[in-house]
Amino acid sequence: MRVPILTDAEKYEISNSINENDLYIFHSGTLYDNKDGISGILEAMGIAISKFKVPIRFITTGNIENSPDFERIKSVVFEYGIADRVECLGYVTESKLKHYLDSAAIVIVNKLPTTQNTYCFSTKIGEYAASGKAIITTDFGEQAYWFKNGYDSIIVHSGDTKEMAQAIVRLTDASLRSHIGNNARQSCLDNFDYHKWSSALKNFVEQCSKD
Repeated sequence: MRVPILTDAEKYEISNSINENDLYIFHSGTLYDNKDGISGILEAMGIAISKFKVPIRFITTGNIENSPDFERIKSVVFEYGIADRVECLGYVTESKLKHYLDSAAIVIVNKLPTTQNTYCFSTKIGEYAASGKAIITTDFGEQAYWFKNGYDSIIVHSGDTKEMAQAIVRLTDASLRSHIGNNARQSCLDNFDYHKWSSALKNFVEQCSKD
């Protein structure tokens, strides 16, 4: 039996007010490599900027300086010269988080092959899908079972930052972002919305009581 992460699709239905002249990747998870592969996301962005000249920024909640992987993150940022394109918001309110998510062009769930990620189903990927965001994720972890490459996400090989960079480049195309995001929203409604699951459970219990 597979049980997905559940989310409130209605709560995260937002307007997607993306500024095509100020595209950014938004991250609202941990700043740990072991869980969210943060330095890999930054490396992929660095490749996209340096090799493909993609004008994109990275905005994250939390504080990178407090990350146990800070030295690795700092090394990647300076290697690719992207310090001026990385913004840390610190810890934000839910309304502010939704504001930044609303305007984000891309979200990335970078799951690496760790024990934690083997059994983890990221809460934020359900929220990203509910928000109709263009999602990049990896082929490792539970989310790879629920999402379809090219339909409601772009799925890359775990640990392949060059492939992730190419996915970032692809998603600078507004029509592709819209296609992926709209389908992600529908996948959330079909698979992750707690209203649907609670209704199905209620019907199941009522049927059992009749039997």
